[in-house]
Amino acid sequence: MVKAEFRAHRHAADDFLQQFERQWRDYLTAIRRTPGGAGRSLTGDEVSSMSEEQRAQLTKVAKNL
Repeated sequence: MVKAEFRAHRHAADDFLQQFERQWRDYLTAIRRTPGGAGRSLTGDEVSSMSEEQRAQLTKVAKNL
């Protein structure tokens, strides 16, 4: 999934790439702080605020756990 995200955005504008990289670094920092590297559960509000595409990706990831 991570490889696909980086591949999909490799030709993006520089200003977008800076934000993209910062968000991935923030994510990495967050999961490193969590015991065992596991993430926390999403709240109902977080899930409901996702786009259909994001929810589909979340479902796909959850099935592979």
